[in-house]
Amino acid sequence: RRGGGVSGTKRRAARARRLRLEERVRRAGLRAGEEVRAAPLPEITRRERGLALGDVDTGRRAKDVRNLSARHPEHADLRAGAAEARQRLREMRGSWAGSTALDLGDKGGDSVPGSRYGEMKDRMRTGGG
Repeated sequence: RRGGGVSGTKRRAARARRLRLEERVRRAGLRAGEEVRAAPLPEITRRERGLALGDVDTGRRAKDVRNLSARHPEHADLRAGAAEARQRLREMRGSWAGSTALDLGDKGGDSVPGSRYGEMKDRMRTGGG
């Protein structure tokens, strides 16, 4: 058919250009990902360390996710990641608080004068009746 059509040669050349451009974009994305992974994690304050229950690595990673999310507010996956990091920190603090309360209750039960708590605990450990 004549007139108005695009030649096969032009279509192949356009497709090759598009594929080269897509490959360049893909490689740039991979390089950017490597740069982000290789970048040092941010330092944390005493307060942030306390919120991470003294776990510096967890605190630094949580701060890094928050910073990335703040820098790219339009990125839904980063927002979701930051929300999940906050949730995991809350869960970690909650489990710590629960176990600390149990431990304090155990220590408090041992220190009450006239309490049979210590005897009962020893019996449970040794299986004695």
